[in-house]
Amino acid sequence: MADSQSKLITILSVYGKKFSELLNDVPPYHENVSAMVSEFRQAVEKAILADIETAAESDLDNMLWMKIHYAVIDSYRKQISKLRPQAKSRPTEARKLEAQFVKFVKSAMHFYSTFIQQCAITYKVVELKPIINRLRVNAKFPRAASSQPVSAKITKLVIQSCHRSLICLGDLSRYREVNTFHNDENSEKLWRPAINFYKLALQLIPSNGFPLNQLAVIASLEGSVLRATYYFFRAISVESPFPTAPANLELAFKKFLKSGTQYPKEEMPLSELIACFLRWHAMLYQTYSGLHKPPEISELELSAPMGQLEILFQEAIKTGKVTTDAVNTIAVINLSALSFSLRRKSFNCFKLLLSLIFKFMSLMWTALEVELKSKRERFGTAEVRENGLSLTSRRLLVGLRIYSTWLRGNISELLAVDELRSEIVSDPFWKVYCSALVELSSIYTSTVVIDSDSLLKEDVELLGFLPCRRGLSSIRQRAEQMTFDEIEESVSKLHPNSEIDLRIADILDDAISTTRVDKVPILYENQSFIFLATQSTSPPHSDVMMNAMVDLLLDEPDPPGPSLTTPYSKANWGSATQYSTFSGLSSISYDNSPSFNLHSTSTTSIFPSSADDEVLEPTTKKIDQRPIGSQKSNATTIDNATGTGKLNPFNFAGSFFQPPQVQRIRAKQAQIKNTDVE
Repeated sequence: MADSQSKLITILSVYGKKFSELLNDVPPYHENVSAMVSEFRQAVEKAILADIETAAESDLDNMLWMKIHYAVIDSYRKQISKLRPQAKSRPTEARKLEAQFVKFVKSAMHFYSTFIQQCAITYKVVELKPIINRLRVNAKFPRAASSQPVSAKITKLVIQSCHRSLICLGDLSRYREVNTFHNDENSEKLWRPAINFYKLALQLIPSNGFPLNQLAVIASLEGSVLRATYYFFRAISVESPFPTAPANLELAFKKFLKSGTQYPKEEMPLSELIACFLRWHAMLYQTYSGLHKPPEISELELSAPMGQLEILFQEAIKTGKVTTDAVNTIAVINLSALSFSLRRKSFNCFKLLLSLIFKFMSLMWTALEVELKSKRERFGTAEVRENGLSLTSRRLLVGLRIYSTWLRGNISELLAVDELRSEIVSDPFWKVYCSALVELSSIYTSTVVIDSDSLLKEDVELLGFLPCRRGLSSIRQRAEQMTFDEIEESVSKLHPNSEIDLRIADILDDAISTTRVDKVPILYENQSFIFLATQSTSPPHSDVMMNAMVDLLLDEPDPPGPSLTTPYSKANWGSATQYSTFSGLSSISYDNSPSFNLHSTSTTSIFPSSADDEVLEPTTKKIDQRPIGSQKSNATTIDNATGTGKLNPFNFAGSFFQPPQVQRIRAKQAQIKNTDVE
């Protein structure tokens, strides 16, 4: 069979060259072209279904797409572009050409849909059944008892082949909208089919950047530079990044710096913030991307806009203009850029990005604390829990959960770097963070945690995102090893208020785990957060130390935290596992394995949210109650004048000796104070 397959592949290669010559002589709708397309499809499908290993080695999937389907599309594109200026004077000819093109696209889409079905049935890969159901293709899988087991290697190859087919389906949908005589680029519905195909591919294999790059292309066509930047950075920040995503991002930034952008309707209220944010990242990216010789941009030019960014972001929060989508998109871009700058060994850019991340986290935590404290003092703790948070705070919680996951997974490695430790430890963020945690834990001491085996929608959206990987726990840590069907079943069906409780539980869990790290200036004792004031300075930067830092932060991970077979209990926070690797910075490979989620059909929202823009009613469903914080909130207070933590003496038996807690606090203070000496 191997010999016959090799002969077939050789014949197909020759056939592809002849097809290319044919397209140069006749239009793409010629009957000879249609006949050769049909024959080539059947031959490739037959070869893949007969021996997928040999077909994969010969890259038949790509051969079919590039030499046949894309070649025909490109020929149609040239014909349409040539006729477009005269479309009004030659309407009949334009209408016929477009009809022929749409007919070809439909036939290609039908082929790929049925190919996925045939591939799954032939190799008995039941994991693809949910995909087939989404494609509305009738497929009957053989009973498990009568089918032979399929090797893991074959299953992986089948899934990869179907993943590429899903991307082809997305590309066909996109080309259908681009190559017409009457495009309405502002219509949200035009891109929806393509987006859904790409997101099916993303959820299928979360570690591949190809579909993310294609989503960035659609965002660019829609005129959203912010979403295009988000997806290009996402395409870089996965195990198998899309090879040209860094260059594509550079082109998008250059275009933005040269001509600005027209913002989609949903981004208009934040246009000033978005413009400032993108301009700063575009300038910074030029200095660390490594694609060309970096321009001469002074550190002052990069540092000065940060103050304006901080003001604009704070104003967006105060006025309630900030959306969940904007907060999370900004967070993911910041974390992706931080990771990418480290790979490029750009120490100054890394420090600027780290500083911006800490500033944005501080602003978000401050806004949340102000609301919690005000409502608690006016209405009492029980009333706050019952009535819930404001719309703005609910939006911020989703972003804070992303940041807290990143912090949990990376703070240990950051503090292990001599050149970063002192500056990080003395950052004002920690005082703000601790104060907000005290307020949050005092209100949500016995809040409701529902079924920790639920994935929130933002969890599915960020599957495969390396910068946060090591901070994940429980089901979020296991999600990337789940099948498509398991992910679908695990997506939260909770009441929006219960989802908020789950986010808060994760945030507090992350915070407690973070405080376990040596030199973090926050102590968690007796279910209370205590801030430990410190002052320190950073040693000067050197190239030798920069290389040492990169070696440390890019080191391969130790075995990950909790065992995947051990149930994780949010009630047992004291045993939260500490992660030990700066995530998202492992070596990059360029094998095309796939990625992700189809829960949002909107083209304007990256992060689907169930609680964003609606007034939530308290849930009436009876649920299990599990403690997620302290039972007493007066164990710790923050002195606004000194920034130090105060222990409530009534929580200790006796006043003439130092309790163990005080001894531990002083020991940790001494450890932090000696940071510069170490």
